[in-house]
Amino acid sequence: MIAMSSGTQVDASKSDMPARREDLTVQELDGEALIFDADSSDTHRLNTTASFIWRLCDGVHEVESIAAEMAGTYDVSREEAVQHVRRMLGEFREHGLLRVVSQADQ
Repeated sequence: MIAMSSGTQVDASKSDMPARREDLTVQELDGEALIFDADSSDTHRLNTTASFIWRLCDGVHEVESIAAEMAGTYDVSREEAVQHVRRMLGEFREHGLLRVVSQADQ
């Protein structure tokens, strides 16, 4: 299960706009998500907070805007939200679930 944890942080500049890989199969239920990666045959389970961040990994939202959405939805400060988002993006990247689109690519 991929969950909000005290895992590795990644340095994500403000111009990073994380995007979900398009070839993954995603099933959502009760705010959680199951992600199947056919390339690796791995399945990942996201809790509600991780799933919330996952949905905003659309190649449009920057790290800061994902954190702002999280702070507005959950009872966390903006700074806490930034830390959580960066940590979660690190886990997504570690598992190969994201690609990153930078503003220069747009």
